[in-house]
Amino acid sequence: MFYFNERKYNFWDIYNCIYKFYPAGIPNEIDSFYDSYPGIAERRKRIAESIYDNTFYKQTWAIFYEDISNVTSQKIIGTTTGITSCYSAYVELKREVGVDLIRTKELHFFVSVLGSFYTIIGVDKNEIHIEGKLYSSTNFLIVSPEAEYEELFIYIGKRIEERFEKYRFVPFFICKQLIEGLKLEYKENNCTVFHAIFNNSLDLNATVIGKEHYNNNQWLIDEQEEVGKWSIKNKL
Repeated sequence: MFYFNERKYNFWDIYNCIYKFYPAGIPNEIDSFYDSYPGIAERRKRIAESIYDNTFYKQTWAIFYEDISNVTSQKIIGTTTGITSCYSAYVELKREVGVDLIRTKELHFFVSVLGSFYTIIGVDKNEIHIEGKLYSSTNFLIVSPEAEYEELFIYIGKRIEERFEKYRFVPFFICKQLIEGLKLEYKENNCTVFHAIFNNSLDLNATVIGKEHYNNNQWLIDEQEEVGKWSIKNKL
């Protein structure tokens, strides 16, 4: 259920974005009917222009995260795919290799191509190799600047807001909210805000460390403005 304190914050841009591009509540068993929803075509067009266009993708995203890699001396792995709704990448902060267990600490960042939204989430996970098969599990998610994730978490957020004008951080408590009736090509059940405007790469049900309302201040209603308007409190 999508919910927030409407007397203090205005997250309606996120809700409206989702319902602009997805026919939530409409069954997708009949492809022709489902695909006739105007937002479906518009979403596919956005993805094609932003991701399939190699020149645009490189100039907008690849060069951007490569520059962060050069400045921070951290290896960054691009994870953008052509079916989901965002640019994405992650930094591997730490890797511990055991006999049959690999534990990694990663910092993932996502920039939506559907609206002016981004988010950053740290991931502590395990990979176990058993009889030639790989099994992965998430120990916990880090949803605000904490411990060894703090410095890079803040830096990447600053760089995203410099590069993508007027983009705002989507707090984890919004990311994890379920959207009733929403079905995606890559996830048909229990779809969240995160799945709709970003992707399905993380286990949002994992244990969370940090402040789930981190950067809420970007969505505050400006009391000096007309009710229902929003203003960015930490302008560049």
